Amino acid sequence: MKLKSALLLGALWMLPFKSLAAMDLAQYKHQALYGDKSRCMGARPPILISEPIDYALHVGAITERAAIWGKANGYYPVLSRFNNQVMLICQLS
Repeated sequence: MKLKSALLLGALWMLPFKSLAAMDLAQYKHQALYGDKSRCMGARPPILISEPIDYALHVGAITERAAIWGKANGYYPVLSRFNNQVMLICQLS
């Protein structure tokens, strides 16, 4: 019984941390290519694309591979101001 309780407690303790994991390359590509773009605001100058990508990488919202792919392909993340989670991925126009 103690083992079951310990496993349940461990699983519940790990749930919040999984949601804070960085978005990996596969998730980043999928959201960039197939995600909702209706909330993306106008064009962003190509010079400024590295700013949101570097910030997302710095706060741990995306992985380094996702950041490299985003810069190479013109996709940048838009983060929530409250928890630094990726809300959507927009593309340079």
